[in-house]
Amino acid sequence: GEDCVVAVGNDAGDLDSVVSAMALSYWLDTPGQRYLPAASFPRQDFKLRQDAALLFAHSGLPCGADAAPTNLLHWGELTPEALGRWPGIGVALTDHNKVAVEVAGTLGARTTVAAVVDHHNDERAASTLSSPLRVIDAAAGSTCSLLAELMPNEALEDPTVCALMLGVIAVDCRGFDPALLNIKYSIRDMQACTRLLSALGSATAFPEKVTPEILRDTPLPARAGVQGAKSMRELCDVLLEARYDVAARTPSELLRLDYKQATSEGGRVVGVAAVCISAPELLARANGPAGLEEALSLAAAERGVDVLFAMTAEDLDDAGQRKSLFAAAGTRAADSSAAAETLLGALSGIPDLPPHLATQALFVVQDIATQGFGLDWAALTPAAKLKGSTLRALATRKTLLPALLHFSDSQPS
Repeated sequence: GEDCVVAVGNDAGDLDSVVSAMALSYWLDTPGQRYLPAASFPRQDFKLRQDAALLFAHSGLPCGADAAPTNLLHWGELTPEALGRWPGIGVALTDHNKVAVEVAGTLGARTTVAAVVDHHNDERAASTLSSPLRVIDAAAGSTCSLLAELMPNEALEDPTVCALMLGVIAVDCRGFDPALLNIKYSIRDMQACTRLLSALGSATAFPEKVTPEILRDTPLPARAGVQGAKSMRELCDVLLEARYDVAARTPSELLRLDYKQATSEGGRVVGVAAVCISAPELLARANGPAGLEEALSLAAAERGVDVLFAMTAEDLDDAGQRKSLFAAAGTRAADSSAAAETLLGALSGIPDLPPHLATQALFVVQDIATQGFGLDWAALTPAAKLKGSTLRALATRKTLLPALLHFSDSQPS
């Protein structure tokens, strides 16, 4: 009989995670080994990801009333009954490189990792090291860029797949804003973009050394022009506008929209929700610190974390246009609150980073080793269950989460 491999993106379930899981499945699916793309969130939450809903609606793929593509499985649908027909089950990881606890629990702890394609810090998880396909580049802006580089020409003959990946790259690389080269994207992303544009029939003759300025305003093939976008710059703007249209979202929904969770080697569980509004907006929507404490505490308890963080967007009214970081302890363990206090202290000021993090490309670009994250925690509620701090504008979750895991590892669980 046929074996199957479940291709799943990270637990944030953003556009890159969803599309990369589908593109990898399209590429590697064979009659003897079927690839099943899966999202790491419930189907009813797909509509919260309005950039994904817009891109897939443009793609022409069949989608349900929930806006989700019908051939994309969602977490909760991978039941023992659904998986029981396959004699062998593997997993492929896109947009992350360590099997999540929830995935291992659903598919089985000894499930073979068939592929890893990712643009985050390499966690060197033992179960992934012998994977026959293992490509990780933390300097790349998008997993879809790495896939566009890896996939053979015949796999890029499908314009739907190419247009989906191009949309993701436009967003992840911020339309190839020249100021963000080597911050949000790399030369590798630019080369992948030219390959996809050419596969879609672009009339542009790209030079050997393409520049962000060229890519930013190269005319888009009509197949990729979501809502009439004419360039990568416009495609980025259209999709980001949809992503950040969160006026109707509650604090609880915002904490679910772009969320990543990880477990340290020491057994601590931390989660970071990227919230696309500023701290004043988030506090106002939660009716103040007490409301935000309630939303964070409930989410932390539901997800079984030791501590849950909410990272906001930049506050444009702040002199340094800084972000903010809020934290609330969970109830996973009896000492979760104490562990949270220790973790927050370790992140404050200039954290003592190990060499493997301090020298990692993004940590260097964001100057974390010498400037830190800019954290100075304050209690925001009477019982001090909610802590908050401003956060350097340049700092991102791609550096914060590995630092959290490192400092969690140094604590007993």
